[in-house]
Amino acid sequence: MIAQEQRAYLLHSRPFKDNQHLVELLTENDGKVAALVYMNKSSKASKSGLLQPFTPLNLVLKGNNSLKRLSRVEAAAKSYPLSGDSLYSAMYLNELLVRLLAEHVPCEALYLSYHESLLALTQPPSIEIILRKFELVLLEELGIPLDFTPVMQASCASFYYQPELGFVPDDNQQLFPCYRREELAAIARQDFSSKSVLLCFKRLMRQVLSDLLGAKPLHSRKLFTKREIMS
Repeated sequence: MIAQEQRAYLLHSRPFKDNQHLVELLTENDGKVAALVYMNKSSKASKSGLLQPFTPLNLVLKGNNSLKRLSRVEAAAKSYPLSGDSLYSAMYLNELLVRLLAEHVPCEALYLSYHESLLALTQPPSIEIILRKFELVLLEELGIPLDFTPVMQASCASFYYQPELGFVPDDNQQLFPCYRREELAAIARQDFSSKSVLLCFKRLMRQVLSDLLGAKPLHSRKLFTKREIMS
């Protein structure tokens, strides 16, 4: 039974039935947790105001089933002041966690990375680096970390990435995108001073995550596309 107070963030919320909302939370101790929130007339305004994305929370969850009950919640700090691309980026992080993270699996390192990413997103312009670093931590949590060892040990000029095999020296195959060795090596060193390295990193992570996400597109990615078209 989960009963201790812990830090958390709201990832997603939707009406459930009667005066209840179903929320998905990223918690410090218990990972991703689904919980019911009861919204009676006396508490609806206060809980609705507190349960907002990108607001650090302290809360208590109760219940013996996988679906918990939110017993108590309070704001641990003010909401992060996010807008524009920073807001869309934070929404993207939330979508990744909702779609890919299993429930009730402790992931303290991922929680800390999420917390630090939100803080960093209030201080652009390093948005792309923030997103890519978070994606790497997420892959670690999912048990499929990117292993750059073959890149660092081989002498070939380019590689392709195959989900079951990792990085494979390119032999003029046509099925997978190719990545230059020097750019992959820079990613492994976390040297993001070159725009070409950042572009390579983005292409690589999009390929890896697309295999995990399947055919359903990310809503936050649509917002980015719409913003690029309108700007």
